Amino acid sequence: GNWSQYATHWATTSGGSTYQTVAPTSTDDVYFDANSGGGTCTVDAQSYANNVAMTGYTGTLAGTAALDIYGNLTVGSGTTWSHSSTVSFKATSTGKTITSNGKTLASSIDFNGSGGGWTLQDALSTSASITLTLGTLTPGSNSITLGGNWTNNGGTFTSGTSSVIFNGSTNATLSGT
Repeated sequence: GNWSQYATHWATTSGGSTYQTVAPTSTDDVYFDANSGGGTCTVDAQSYANNVAMTGYTGTLAGTAALDIYGNLTVGSGTTWSHSSTVSFKATSTGKTITSNGKTLASSIDFNGSGGGWTLQDALSTSASITLTLGTLTPGSNSITLGGNWTNNGGTFTSGTSSVIFNGSTNATLSGT
């Protein structure tokens, strides 16, 4: 179903009662798990979440509306990610993690949280672009593969021993500070 259909598709806990007034906000953790079934969740309107955990979810995250994540992201090993709009990581504190479990995301990625800090738990791959606007991205020894452009608008990239791989079908640009 659609992300915006909170009254029929979102529960306050795994398998629990449904939301009654609004879809998840920047302070709500979002879990896609075995109780979510194997269907498609379409991000159909600007959407928000604190932590997004997709462990155990064998369905698809789709859609063309933006998704803002204020905490951690864990993509399940059985999840398909065809969501093609921007995912903005907007944490305002450090210690946030991103785990993609070998999945290539179709989304453009924007790190845009003043004071935010994200550490990759494994390789990050997107068929689109990455923008580092605010905060610190630390891949450690994990590679970052992107099919589009890399833009740094003022964030900090702490490279460690990582590699950044441009793997797109067009000429990519590397810009910014």
